[in-house]
Amino acid sequence: MEESGAAKYRKFSWFPKFTAALDYLAIDEARELAFAMVEYGAKGEEPIFEKPYLMAIFESVREDIDNSAAQCNNNKGGRPRKPKEAKKRGVSKPENGGFSETENGGFSET
Repeated sequence: MEESGAAKYRKFSWFPKFTAALDYLAIDEARELAFAMVEYGAKGEEPIFEKPYLMAIFESVREDIDNSAAQCNNNKGGRPRKPKEAKKRGVSKPENGGFSETENGGFSET
């Protein structure tokens, strides 16, 4: 049985610090690093860089990508289920038996 296209990818979050790191690089280097980060985050593919400083930057964000992917892919989402012993909702009875006091001190039925 073959996996669907989306099933082979994992989810991860892109943090603002990733973009900030890319801002310090030339456009070609930023593109190379960003693509490597996405490939690693989505597919787990280890990057290979010709320039050692790109690998140094990648190593500084690797743990963030790993932790994010682990959190995103283990999160089931949604609100937790209520315990089975939850109280049943019922109609509450008024304390005064359905009567209210009038201005003149008498009672009237409500």
